[in-house]
Amino acid sequence: MRTANVHEAKTHFSALLADVEGGEHIIIAKAGKPVARLLPFGAPAPRHLGIDDGRLWIADDFDTFVPPEFEPFDRIIVGQALAENLTLVTADRRLAEYPVTVHDARS
Repeated sequence: MRTANVHEAKTHFSALLADVEGGEHIIIAKAGKPVARLLPFGAPAPRHLGIDDGRLWIADDFDTFVPPEFEPFDRIIVGQALAENLTLVTADRRLAEYPVTVHDARS
């Protein structure tokens, strides 16, 4: 990464753009202090692969809690209830169709 002062940037802007197109990053400084950075448009941010290695896992049966024909939002609630062995308290009678313990909130 190289530095160019404002005068050089104004005088040689086309040359600086050519360098940027080649992948170079250029800092523009005013009175020796950085004020701007020229980067290739859409340059990808540096990626750090493996930073969560060993911290995340997916259970082998992650998609077997609730059959796929059920409503998506219901699947989330029922799946959470099954995973944590919870009882659902609701007035929605449809949830009684799912394989989870349901308590009727109206009683």
